[in-house]
Amino acid sequence: MKKYSFLSVAMLASALIFSSCKQDELEIVSRPDDSTKPTVPNSTTPSDSLFSVNINARMEVGSVIYDTTAANIIITSWDKNNVAHEKEVEIGAGKSKVYLAKAHQKFRFKFLKWSVSNELTFTKEQLKEGDVISFGGKTTQKQLNSEEATIEVGGVVKPYSKTNYSYYASGLLKQIDYYLADASTSVLVMTYKTVYTYDDKGLLTKVEYFEADNKAFGSSILTYNANGKVATINEKKYDQTVIANFKYNLSNGVENITAEYAFDNGAKMSYAIKYKNGNIVEDIANGSTGGSESGKYEYDSNINPYAQMNLYSLFLTNLSKNNNIKLDKAFSGSIPSNIPYKFEYKYDANGYPTEFEKSFKTYTSNNHLFKIKTVYKY
Repeated sequence: MKKYSFLSVAMLASALIFSSCKQDELEIVSRPDDSTKPTVPNSTTPSDSLFSVNINARMEVGSVIYDTTAANIIITSWDKNNVAHEKEVEIGAGKSKVYLAKAHQKFRFKFLKWSVSNELTFTKEQLKEGDVISFGGKTTQKQLNSEEATIEVGGVVKPYSKTNYSYYASGLLKQIDYYLADASTSVLVMTYKTVYTYDDKGLLTKVEYFEADNKAFGSSILTYNANGKVATINEKKYDQTVIANFKYNLSNGVENITAEYAFDNGAKMSYAIKYKNGNIVEDIANGSTGGSESGKYEYDSNINPYAQMNLYSLFLTNLSKNNNIKLDKAFSGSIPSNIPYKFEYKYDANGYPTEFEKSFKTYTSNNHLFKIKTVYKY
C-alpha cells in the first residue's frame, strides 16, 4: 500500500487551472468506512466502476497534534473527454475511505482546514486501490488574551465574570487576572490573580495566588516524572493544603491516569482519568467518606485554547485538546445543585472558539436554570 503526503508528492503533482472545472456530482462517489459519517453515498453506482483511496488529515497547532480532525476535501476528476467533475467530501476524524471513478484519467484533491491549504494531483496510473493520501500543515498557536462572560437567568442577561491573560516573551503563560460581577451593581471587580513560574525546560513548577490588593494567599508546587508528566502537586490556599500524587499507564491507545489526594483534615480521594486521542473521555472520583462522581465526555474536532496554554489545574481538567460538547455525569452522596447540559460554540477560521454558551439544569428534575455565555478574544 502506497502512502502519499503533501510534501512527498509535491514534485509530481500537476498544477491545474480552477476555471476549467465543471460541476458534476454523478461520477464521484464518497463512502467513508464504518468509523465515519457517510457523505452522500450513491448505492446505484456499480461497485466494479469504482476504486477507493484513504484520506486523512494531520494538523500541528503549536505543540499539539490534531490527527483525528474532520475536514473538507474538494475532489476534481477528469474523464476521457477531459471534462471535469467536482465533488466536496467531508472526511471524518481519522482515516476516511473515498471512492473514485475508475474510468477517469486524472484526480485533484484540495484540502482546506484552519487557513491551511494543500493541493495534490495524480494521474490514473499514480493512484491504486487502498493508497493513503495525507494532508495537513503547521500553524502557530493563538494566544488567548481575555474572556468575558454574561449570565442569563429568566431572560435577564447580566455581567458574570472576566479573565485577562498575560504572557512571557517566550509565549508561556505569565499571569491571570480574575474578575467577578458585584451582586448589587453588576460591576466587574477584580477578585484575585495567579502568577506562573517555569523551569528551564518550560515546565510549570509554581503557581502563586494573590488577592486583589496583592496579598499572597497560597501557592501550588508541581514536580514531574522522567517523561515530563506531572508527578506531584502540593497546593496550599489560606490554611488548607492538598497533596496529590499521579501515576500513568498506557494500554490499547488509552492513557490511564490515577491520582491520590490527601487533605490536611485527614480526608482522602482517589481519581482516575481515561485519556484517549488527546481528550479526557471518562473520569471517576471516590472520596474516603463514601461519595463519588463519574463522567463520560464527548468533544468536537476544533481547538481548545486552554490546552495550548499549559493552564494549571489540581485535577488536570485542562488536558483535552478539543472542546467538550457533551457530558454524562453521575453522583452518589453529595448531589450538585446544577449541572451543564448543553454546549454551543462559534469558531473562527483557525478552529478556535469565539463564543461559547453553556446551559445549566437541576440534576434531579432536569429543569433549565441559567445560561452562561463566554466571548473569547485572542
